[in-house]
Amino acid sequence: MKFCKNLQKVIDLSDPEWTPFWVNYKMLKKIIKELVSGKSESDQEEPNTAPQPTLQPVTAMNKSPGEVTFFKLLHSELKKSTHFFSRAQAEFGIRHERVKDAAEFCAQPGALMVQDRWSQLAKALYRFYKDLLLLENYAIMTYCSFSKILKKHDKNTGFVTREAFMKNVVSTANFTNYPTVANMIKETEALFGEVTKKVMEEGKGDLHRDEKLFIDMVHKLNAQATGVQQEEMKEIGVSGGVGGAKSQEVEEGGGGEGSGIKVKEIIGGFNDNDAEDISAKLDLVRELVGAQGEKEEEKKEEGIVNKVEEEDRGIKRGMGEGEGGIYGRVGKRRNPTEAV
Repeated sequence: MKFCKNLQKVIDLSDPEWTPFWVNYKMLKKIIKELVSGKSESDQEEPNTAPQPTLQPVTAMNKSPGEVTFFKLLHSELKKSTHFFSRAQAEFGIRHERVKDAAEFCAQPGALMVQDRWSQLAKALYRFYKDLLLLENYAIMTYCSFSKILKKHDKNTGFVTREAFMKNVVSTANFTNYPTVANMIKETEALFGEVTKKVMEEGKGDLHRDEKLFIDMVHKLNAQATGVQQEEMKEIGVSGGVGGAKSQEVEEGGGGEGSGIKVKEIIGGFNDNDAEDISAKLDLVRELVGAQGEKEEEKKEEGIVNKVEEEDRGIKRGMGEGEGGIYGRVGKRRNPTEAV
């Protein structure tokens, strides 16, 4: 499945309030398409024009309004992503302290009068744990989004920007290295296991079937996304894991580097065919409503493109050349004979 479809699947599973903060991958793809289209038309209009002297890398990019628009939006998306992740990480830190305080309270003798205290805590932990996994997935998929879109940009334009931009800009972003979130996931997994035992002692059941399936689907998505991310990092020469210790280890098929108990030790056993059936139904619903939604989205994107282009008219005049500028020290021109 193409990355864009995988990204949309994750967006659909995540909190709807997060939707505006994902990388606008489709928009960036559209700008690249327009860049290629404009270049082709220019070549057709002047087929016999004598070759021009090779421009300096950044100068060549500055002279292209489309390139300016692309990198302007790319930096805007990066700023948006880092701002969201910072706010989300702070919010999750508060929630983490609350569930730990609740666990301490439930363990006190005075809490015996609170009916179903462990069951209530288990529900709160489920919601928090699920959201933590989705936040981790946001970090992984956001990193992959920037790497993938720059790879597509370089392949279609001939510029070599991906490696430098990822190493000098994206690799310093908070969603690339997130030990705080990774530690919260590890601690929550351990606490979840302890609370589940208390729930069973109360004679209550574990998570509902739908909750189990959802957690499993998120784990599988994270495992798949981590695999894609490691491939992207290897291609651009970045070593080491992202986020420190990985948060999950899937019972079958591997997953991230282990940081705690396995999925089935938390949520119990279930039939994997059920998860696949639910996933297929979700995909079917998206296909049924996708056609109309894509048309509406295209209209919105056209308006955004026009607005960005209007705001960027003349930005190239004031843009620094050399190591500065909005390109993050990128812009090396690819040799035409070099393999893409």
